[in-house]
Amino acid sequence: MNVQTSAYLYLSKILETQPGVKALLLDQETFNFISVAMTKTELLEKEVVLFENLTSRVHKPEDPSCTSLNCIIFVRPTSDNVELISRELDHPHFQRYSIFFSNTSAEAHIRQLAAHDSQSLVDIVREVYLDFYPLNAKLFSLNVPDISILRAGNSFNEIAGRIPEGLFAFLCSQRVKPHIRFDSSSSACQSVARSVTSLIDDSRDLFATAQESATVLILDRRSDPIAPLLHLWYYSAALHDLFGIDKNVVTVDGQQYVLNERTDPESAPYYTMYLGDLAPKLETRVKRIQDTLREIQRQSDDLNDMHGKMSAVSKGQTEKVYAGNHLDLFNAVHSKISQGNLMEVSGLEQIVAVYDYPDDQCQQIIEMINNPSTQPLDALRLVLIFALHHEKKSNITTYMTKLLESLEAKTVWHNNEMKYVDMITQIMGDRQRGHEDLFQNRTGLTKFTQGIKSFVTVEKSQYEMYKCLLYRILQKLKEGRLSDQHYPFATKSQPTKTSKVIVFYIGGATYEEMRVATELSQPGFDIMVGGTTVHSAESFLKYELAPYC
Repeated sequence: MNVQTSAYLYLSKILETQPGVKALLLDQETFNFISVAMTKTELLEKEVVLFENLTSRVHKPEDPSCTSLNCIIFVRPTSDNVELISRELDHPHFQRYSIFFSNTSAEAHIRQLAAHDSQSLVDIVREVYLDFYPLNAKLFSLNVPDISILRAGNSFNEIAGRIPEGLFAFLCSQRVKPHIRFDSSSSACQSVARSVTSLIDDSRDLFATAQESATVLILDRRSDPIAPLLHLWYYSAALHDLFGIDKNVVTVDGQQYVLNERTDPESAPYYTMYLGDLAPKLETRVKRIQDTLREIQRQSDDLNDMHGKMSAVSKGQTEKVYAGNHLDLFNAVHSKISQGNLMEVSGLEQIVAVYDYPDDQCQQIIEMINNPSTQPLDALRLVLIFALHHEKKSNITTYMTKLLESLEAKTVWHNNEMKYVDMITQIMGDRQRGHEDLFQNRTGLTKFTQGIKSFVTVEKSQYEMYKCLLYRILQKLKEGRLSDQHYPFATKSQPTKTSKVIVFYIGGATYEEMRVATELSQPGFDIMVGGTTVHSAESFLKYELAPYC
């Protein structure tokens, strides 16, 4: 299973339905789907000469230069979009139309389009099930960061419907027979599991020819609030935490960098690599490309092989750009870390998340908060991790009073951040998380080495002591030990063997969970991860904590 490849193939088939030069009309969501799944160069190779928003085109006057073009419309199956397509068919700008919906469409929508196709311009109306963001081979997102309405129990809201529809489309795109399981301690998971199961039952024909089964595990972000709070020094996680990855684009000092492992397959392993291991890989790649280009330039200008030489130079230059972009991003991460005390902060985060020494940890956190190099958000993250880990300690009130006093003295807080500490244990604390032991307390290590400035000088084991909950859940699933009581089936059928796993996080996945999926995947046990969004610490606090304070 490969998320990006399957999405690319879907789009290719869509574009092949209209031969020759063509126009492509989209809505805002499908525009974003395509921008992640296919490059502009690839669209041009598919002879797409006009790439436009459906709303914009409908409101334009007739353009003689377009009347000879065929048009592909690819949009979400919403009432607003169907109305826009109807208006386009009433006053057509193009010669012929192929209409594709990114998910299941209502029969009433099809009848409406037929009624407005008075000139018989429509060749195809089809559902293609590309209603998600294919971020990389193992990760997909619905780009729905705010699910507070779903958590409030409003199952009739548009957002509440978008989530099961998006997951359903992803399952259709993977052509597997899904067996839905969910976290029984989460009402949100239960609601989505039931809705997805209903969609599957209503579309049995879509899954009748599936050759493989997949266990679909619906989890709640609240079951592991630690994973998005930690600084993790793996490439994707670090980029997202320090700069933000928005639809596979990272912006550093105004410069945009596109992450695409499908067009740059050599970079695929980078995204889950520890930064200290990535550095020599990038240096080796850059040197190899430079050596190759120099060797090509030294070759004689044989006219019989001029085309081959030009092709090799072009390929080498493309490789050079790819490698250079990753080197730029790596250096940006390294620079950001070197400017402050992030390595020390992240080391202490691991200690607090794993070891059971609240007295020592409280004092160490206060010292870290008082350090001028510690940023306020990083200090807050430390306190939140401490609050979650030690909430059941008898003297937790004393600890928290000291820590909150230190936070308040650190800076002026403007967005109710002081309420986060109390709220996180109320909605994501031990009692709310349910059946899993999030913290596996250890003894023996109480203080992290001070003065560390670079991940290059430290073994990655120092920064991966905390194993995210998904790691343990997948291990149990693989070994057949995952509790049917705690993770019941929503679908009637149950797989005899678990060989494919699709994990979906209500409230957002993280790049760490994508890394775990990659690490644990092997022949016969393939794992993908998706979510309503992909969180950094900042977005996690903004969407999963702030709305409830």
